[in-house]
Amino acid sequence: MTQLLNQALYQNSIDLILEQLNLDSAFFKTLPRFQRMNYKATVRFLSDYKTHSDEQSSQKVNNSLEALHHLCTIPEWVLTDSTIITIFELPIAINPSTTNLLIPLSEYLSFKGSYQTLLGVTQEIIDSLKTSSKILNDILLLKAIALSSLNQNPIQVFQILQEISATSHPQSLQHIKANCHLAMYQVSLGNYQDGIRNLQKWLVIIDENLKHQNLAQSDFQLDDIKTGMLEILAYYEMNASHFDQALEIYEQVISLRKERGLIHRIITPQVHQGIILRRKGQYDQGIKILQNAQEKAQQINDIQAQVFIAHHLGYIYLNQRNLTEAKKLATIAFEGYKKLDDFRGISDCYEQLGLINLAENDGETAIQNFKIALEIRQTIFNLHGTASCLLDLALAYWYQKQILKSFFFLIKGFQSYAQVGILNGVRFRRMLKIAYTWILGRPN
Repeated sequence: MTQLLNQALYQNSIDLILEQLNLDSAFFKTLPRFQRMNYKATVRFLSDYKTHSDEQSSQKVNNSLEALHHLCTIPEWVLTDSTIITIFELPIAINPSTTNLLIPLSEYLSFKGSYQTLLGVTQEIIDSLKTSSKILNDILLLKAIALSSLNQNPIQVFQILQEISATSHPQSLQHIKANCHLAMYQVSLGNYQDGIRNLQKWLVIIDENLKHQNLAQSDFQLDDIKTGMLEILAYYEMNASHFDQALEIYEQVISLRKERGLIHRIITPQVHQGIILRRKGQYDQGIKILQNAQEKAQQINDIQAQVFIAHHLGYIYLNQRNLTEAKKLATIAFEGYKKLDDFRGISDCYEQLGLINLAENDGETAIQNFKIALEIRQTIFNLHGTASCLLDLALAYWYQKQILKSFFFLIKGFQSYAQVGILNGVRFRRMLKIAYTWILGRPN
């Protein structure tokens, strides 16, 4: 988890690793040539990490990843499992030209959207570890985070998190983190009934541990994951059209993260505040908040956030019928999500492009884009997104005067929204307003 890091502390950790690697020369000569080469490579890459300044983040990342790779190719490790965790926690500057914030290597890879890299290195480590390894669950959790962020193979994500929960001590940090991530993942996929119930359960457990300091050495991590759970709770409240509650929780998340100096993690909740203002019809305020978030994202070179913001700014301009600007931003977001291999983001863009097509009176292309979005969302088990696409198709077929098909998708869409538990009066009125706007071309 993210933590403000002490550079000197981790330099000392590297020194300790290098000292452990300083094998007796007589013993070293008895090793197979392949193992000697990998020991030497590990020493070289860790030594190189020390020589690079914080301004050379990419070199530090490459050195750390290469060191992990060479450790994994050595059948009998001289080092303890904790060495791997130490390397994963080596500090990397997120954007040295604008901030001195250092975050762990594992967090840095997520921050940069390098989930394929994180997935690859965790799998390599898992393949090398013994099943009795004390850190196996820690590495499995990182793998689950990478998979869930890529929006690929949700079944495997659930299996990994459930495995960690089943094999860890019920009062351990590993157990708590696995169950918290499981609850958050359920909510993110639109499984609100199970997800919110689990989210509330584990928020209580985290508060109890923080109150009694049951895991005092891990208070920062518990506090950190709590803000993540509050953020996903706000996401649910937003999608349930409880806008004031969502705004309040997002503000709480931003405040807590500011207190901890986690400036790179206040952008996403701020973007969601802008999304809520758009849904409330407060477009000028929404644009102001999103543009402010965009400036922050640019300052720390947060590419994922910049793509996310472009997508939602595009929606505001679409609502204002500024189709030229909406299409420009939608295209930027679409290309950005493709570069990030983010299937969820890609599906969101297909839906957005479909709505732009409708506004341009191009019903056929709109239907094609909605169908692509629907297929992706069904594949990644995005229940809420699936329901949204079904109603999009109902709207598009009505626009095309294919009334029977329109009613078919309308019924399926309402059924899907009812299943995820967010078909309420506010949402129903918003659906009617959207349909009225798109069919008659009137903003109010």
